[in-house]
Amino acid sequence: MSMSFVASTHGSEGLAVREAPLGPYDLYVSEECFLTGTGTGAELIPVREIDGRPLGACPGPVFLTLRERFADLVVRETVRIGPGAPDEWA
Repeated sequence: MSMSFVASTHGSEGLAVREAPLGPYDLYVSEECFLTGTGTGAELIPVREIDGRPLGACPGPVFLTLRERFADLVVRETVRIGPGAPDEWA
């Protein structure tokens, strides 16, 4: 999952997106935190605690929205191969 996907999804949901350096305090007081990555097999990972301090929501509403939107994107953008695939893809 790329930052561009996160930014475009957030924008379409009416949420503000900005990139900025974060310090420990920013993370400690956050309501929700998640990590994104590509090529790791884990595109989106919710963060439950930071330095042993639990966060308000895990997974939180933003994470859940992103996970749903990403799953929809994967279904739309990938080609099904094998049983049930359109004839031209078999």
